[in-house]
Amino acid sequence: MIKFFRKIRQNLLSENKFSKYLIYALGEIILVVIGILIALSINNWNESKKSSRIELEFLKNLNRDLEIDLVNFENKISIDSSIMSSNKKIMLAIQNHDEEALNKSYLGNRNGLSAINRASIFYPQKSAYESLKSQGIHLISNDSLRQKIINLYDYRYQTISDFLKFQWDMLSQTNPYLFENLETNIDGETKRPNDINQLFKDKQFYNFVSHMYSENLIALDFYRPCLEDLKSVSSALKQEIRTIEK
Repeated sequence: MIKFFRKIRQNLLSENKFSKYLIYALGEIILVVIGILIALSINNWNESKKSSRIELEFLKNLNRDLEIDLVNFENKISIDSSIMSSNKKIMLAIQNHDEEALNKSYLGNRNGLSAINRASIFYPQKSAYESLKSQGIHLISNDSLRQKIINLYDYRYQTISDFLKFQWDMLSQTNPYLFENLETNIDGETKRPNDINQLFKDKQFYNFVSHMYSENLIALDFYRPCLEDLKSVSSALKQEIRTIEK
């Protein structure tokens, strides 16, 4: 092919057809440029497809982690709600001097006296996000989704962690009193008071329970919007995955 074009150029020059030669040379240059542009377009298309495959893999991994987080966080809210409800019943039993109701709070009830100063844990799944950060968060092409992911992992999860630490530090302060006044049943999971009549008279115990109830109420008010954020990011991830896979 190269010899063919060279022969044409030589013939045009030998015949002194310079104007035709210029036209031919210009056409040849245009063909070369078109060829380069086509090659670049194919290369860019290949790179774009490769980037889309990598992005899709990260999105699916993030979605998988977030689905686990949603289940765990919903369970946490459910458990903490149950503990708060139990603490409220204990408060009412003490207020009404209702020994039968107080008995129900520790006889075979894991969320009774044994859970007065407890809160469930939550450890978010971060392996996919950490892997994404190491490769470059810019791999997420959707600007809005990328910002939502960053806000969730770098801000929302951090505030949840900080709040949990504060909550556990506060709850642990009641341990000395509870160790002294409550004994663990043989099942190892439930507790009962050393002296139930004394418990009714002990204002400090009531204050402890009411404080735990109040703190759980505050915590749940904080956690519910967090749950909505998780659901929002999860929904956006699924939508982006569907869009890329089309």
